[in-house]
Amino acid sequence: MIEWNAFVDRALYLCDETGTTLQESHVRIHAPGFVFTAYVRWAGFRMHKTLLPLADMDDDEIGPAVEAARDAFDATSATPY
Repeated sequence: MIEWNAFVDRALYLCDETGTTLQESHVRIHAPGFVFTAYVRWAGFRMHKTLLPLADMDDDEIGPAVEAARDAFDATSATPY
């Protein structure tokens, strides 16, 4: 997760094991006043690249990984520094 000092559109980036972005997804994290982009690295995203546009639909292959990442980021953004 990268927090920005300037306004940027929030996004969740699904990346392969090397950090290459394969898909941009909606963040769906409630963190008012917190401007950030979030990145998830997993080799499975490369293996299921054709399913990535469906990441926001609870797909059996990648949906659980994306939701787990959102939950982890949501917990992080709610934690005071």
